[in-house]
Amino acid sequence: MAPSCCTIPSWITGQWSIGVRRTDMFSTTSSRLGAFSLAMSMGTLVKRLCNPSTTFEKWWIPYCDAMWRQTWRVGEVRGEAVWMPTYDIEGVSVEFPHEAYDCQLEYMRSVVRALEHGENALLESPTGTGKTLALLCASLGWRRHRKEAAEAAKTNWEAHAEGKSFNVPNIFYSSRTHTQLKQVMKELKQTSYKPSSVILGSRQHFCLHSSVMRHSGARQNALCRRAVDEHKCPFYIGFRKCGSKVSTAVKDIEEIVESCKESTVCPYFKVREDAKDAELLLLPYDYLIGQGTRESLQVSLKNSILIFDEGHNIERSCEENASFELTQADIAGAIGELEDAFDLVEQGQVDEEVLKDMPCDAFLKLLNLVKKHLFALEDAISEEKLEKDAVTERMMRKAPGSRVLALLSKPGQRGIATEKEDPFAQLQRQNDRMRKTCGGWVDETDGGKRGAWRL
Repeated sequence: MAPSCCTIPSWITGQWSIGVRRTDMFSTTSSRLGAFSLAMSMGTLVKRLCNPSTTFEKWWIPYCDAMWRQTWRVGEVRGEAVWMPTYDIEGVSVEFPHEAYDCQLEYMRSVVRALEHGENALLESPTGTGKTLALLCASLGWRRHRKEAAEAAKTNWEAHAEGKSFNVPNIFYSSRTHTQLKQVMKELKQTSYKPSSVILGSRQHFCLHSSVMRHSGARQNALCRRAVDEHKCPFYIGFRKCGSKVSTAVKDIEEIVESCKESTVCPYFKVREDAKDAELLLLPYDYLIGQGTRESLQVSLKNSILIFDEGHNIERSCEENASFELTQADIAGAIGELEDAFDLVEQGQVDEEVLKDMPCDAFLKLLNLVKKHLFALEDAISEEKLEKDAVTERMMRKAPGSRVLALLSKPGQRGIATEKEDPFAQLQRQNDRMRKTCGGWVDETDGGKRGAWRL
């Protein structure tokens, strides 16, 4: 006898009540569509179960199996099967975590069109329209389409005969700050795309060493290299032994640090290693613009997709990357270090490897020469008159880049100009001064290397 509506097992309705809760993660429109589809499926199920010619084993098990395979085929987010709409955009299948707005479809269409034709694209969309999500899905969807075409071309003799090749580029997604990149990673987790990805950062973001992590900048880098060279960093040792066991894919900086800390693996060297083979790299503007940074990371931009999110900030980042800041405090610190170096050399506490073939007297004179150059530069900067800028309302001096050369060549009350001086000219001037004061002279029989005084 066929089962009736009132005898439907409770575990059947319980299974589909989970499906109703899954629709809560979509927008209001998609929730209604999901609930409507579910109601239609339940209605069909009840009709089939009430049909005397249908047995439970004959129809229910194949029905559940088909519905379950369809759910898992569509997409998976955080390990759970969800309904994932798929859009055909310029011949490319793009999966989106919810029903896309018209502006998002147009945005993704522009992205796919630019990638397909190898063109540059300058795209703009109002705040709150989900442009980051649309950009990620369109780029990753096109890359998946490209990868499938490349795999098919390997077994297609016609493609080999015509010499067709399909390059599968990597994606560099850059933004101004790591906080913005964290939001991008959050958006990526909503999609069905799970590329091998990594967020790049400095030691300040990733260092776990108890003493090195307290510092920053050049000092932190130097202490890190020393700890690595002396084999005193347990996290670097763990990275060399079992770094491959930790995954950085689809994780933000905090999650990467936490995973590496649990496995005693250095997250800084781990992300740099994974960046070499990553399909999606998330990094700040400075990492992408600076040639030195790219070379240190050993990443190539050739045949790659470059994405500059929040592009209105790119001009400022380029200016900062091509600029340097030199304050009076920096100059004063350099003068202090020269004085310390002078004392060490004078007291004989410097190894011969530092001096090499240069006598101590000549080396001390060079230190004094550099010190006077810095005095002159400090005086030249102090004499510059600042004016209030109308745009930034900051006190500054705007001048062409050649002004820096003028400052370096300007003599000061305590120092000398750089472009008019060299070590031999300095020795000659000292020689002339001594002749006037005490009748002494510099022994130049050995090329002026000793600088010995004779009375």
